[in-house]
Amino acid sequence: MEAIANLLAAAIERIRYSERLQMMERAIESSSNGIVITDATVADNPMIYVNPSFERITGYRRDELIGKSCHFWQGQGTSRDAGEELRNAIEQGRSSQVILQNFRKDGSLFWNEISIAPVYNSRRHLTHFIGVQTDITDRKRAEEELFLKSQALATFSANLKHLHRITTYHYQNFEELVDDYLTAGCLIFGLSIGLVAQVENRCWIVRSVKAETQIFVKGLELNLNDTYCAAAIDSRKTIACSHIAKSSLMGEKQTYKIFELESYIGTPIFVERKIYGTLSFCASEPRKKKFEPEELEIIELMAQSLGKFLAAHQMEVERQQAEKERSELILSLVESEDRYRSLVELSPEAIAVHSQGKIAYINAAGAKLLGASSPAALIGLPVLNFVHPNCVQIAKERMRKVEEENTPIDLAEEKFMRLDGQIIDVEVAGIPATYQGCAAAQIIIRDVTERKRVEQQLLHDAFHDALTGLPNRVLFIDRLGQAIRRSKNSCDYKFAVLFLDLDRFKVVNDSLGHILGDKLLVAISARLQACVRASDTVARLGGR
Repeated sequence: MEAIANLLAAAIERIRYSERLQMMERAIESSSNGIVITDATVADNPMIYVNPSFERITGYRRDELIGKSCHFWQGQGTSRDAGEELRNAIEQGRSSQVILQNFRKDGSLFWNEISIAPVYNSRRHLTHFIGVQTDITDRKRAEEELFLKSQALATFSANLKHLHRITTYHYQNFEELVDDYLTAGCLIFGLSIGLVAQVENRCWIVRSVKAETQIFVKGLELNLNDTYCAAAIDSRKTIACSHIAKSSLMGEKQTYKIFELESYIGTPIFVERKIYGTLSFCASEPRKKKFEPEELEIIELMAQSLGKFLAAHQMEVERQQAEKERSELILSLVESEDRYRSLVELSPEAIAVHSQGKIAYINAAGAKLLGASSPAALIGLPVLNFVHPNCVQIAKERMRKVEEENTPIDLAEEKFMRLDGQIIDVEVAGIPATYQGCAAAQIIIRDVTERKRVEQQLLHDAFHDALTGLPNRVLFIDRLGQAIRRSKNSCDYKFAVLFLDLDRFKVVNDSLGHILGDKLLVAISARLQACVRASDTVARLGGR
């Protein structure tokens, strides 16, 4: 009878073990992360298992992957540093986490966050590696779009300031003014050719040109109808086209057939409500993006200033008329400044001007970010009062570079303290500015507290069990590896690993339900944690 009982007990245990294996296999198969297992006992660590998510992410079928090394879908875009880190981790038999750019079966690129962990047998021989991959392509794209939008905002602000400086400078002659406008316009629009042309009796005459090539020269005359500017003159408004070849109307112009100019923006120059000619910019390459409304407004402002200067120049013998034109020019500048101020005031981003160690200006979004009831409550306060003590020295040095060295500072993370004492995570960028004749810095502040919290939560979830909050298998293996390395380096350092398994736990789940089973696991975890020191690790190797 005793022998029969032993046989029955062994059979029951095998059934339980088989059921646990089946549960683990179902969990791995249903995971949204790509999971791969490689054989560490064979050269190049060939894959011996991949789950369906791994097939979905890479685009390869399981039979195309089994037996191959994980290197075969990497390419020239893959980071060398990340690839080297993975190779070193595999050679050293340790865990690692990297971000790689890989290629799917169809050749498309995707960003891949990979975590690998070694598996050792009872004799401490390395037998396998387990890899978990996550497709983070969408996150990478979002980060890139956010960065590009920040750059675009800083560039647009700098362009407006540059245009404002040109407009407010007192030029001695028309040629100097036009030269500065054409140089600024080529920079703002990203085009290589800038032109001011006069139109007389449907004849288009180049008066000023800014170009690296000799396509256009001063004094060149063309039939207006053969040029792109004919549309701007006839419609009396700004015309822009980023790719002339795709425009059936513009592509038929003689200018396109001769000079093959692919991108163009032009607007009429009015003098005393009469058309003098055109201000235009063009290039032989198509523009990568369409012209934005604010760019059309910028060239119109430039044309307005040119027209007013021309009017003043033509009537400079009459003092009163010259004074009138000058007043109109000042009014135009005030309107331009008001438009720029409105753009800043209504911006959802926190924007402030820092001058002589104090906040000289801040918009409504900035006041809300720092916990003030209105911008006026912050004017005159040192901006460093809102910087966390740990970040003061870095912030002070960054501010000095902007105001003293006239150097823009890139977007960087800092910690700020609101008026109510709350600490927030922010991203700060700055560009040189001038405020009331003094060097200043225009800074852009973005609240990233929620994003940082989400990132920290994601990092915590990646290394902790969702049910008990204990470290998971990955974190446990990492800490075990640290203990092993420490024991090798210090002969008097000892440690122990205790593996606990709950007998008859399935009976609890089957009889009382999984909810009470989960509560039991949580309670046992709390008791185990209360029995060890803070430096010890209690981990849950099971679970999802």
